[in-house]
Amino acid sequence: MIADNSSISLSDWRERAAIEVYPGAELASPMSKPTRVADRTVTTSRNAICLLLSNGKTLSGSGDQKIRRWGTYGGFIRMKDIEMGQKLMGNVEGVQTVVHVTGIMWLDEEDVRLVELDTHEGRPYIAGGVVCR
Repeated sequence: MIADNSSISLSDWRERAAIEVYPGAELASPMSKPTRVADRTVTTSRNAICLLLSNGKTLSGSGDQKIRRWGTYGGFIRMKDIEMGQKLMGNVEGVQTVVHVTGIMWLDEEDVRLVELDTHEGRPYIAGGVVCR
């Protein structure tokens, strides 16, 4: 689950806040064609994490949110297991990039609204400029 204000890349590479993405939306994917949102769940949590990224973006979400590590085929890591300096697989308008984690903040002082985007066949999508699932 990612924070409601995290940016999601649509299939045309425009960005939209996660809370504004609904079932049926087509999202950018690191694969050759876009992926479609099948379902969406919104909840709140006091245990969220915010990653500061070298691409100038942030990505906040639950500790169980999966993000693709750089250099691993199918190698996703949970957000709570990410460390400073970790290399993540990024994607900008279809071009694969390396994104470094430059900071980690624990968001445990107030509720954070989280959005879970279930895609068809669990295909990955781009949030905060990195590959998520």
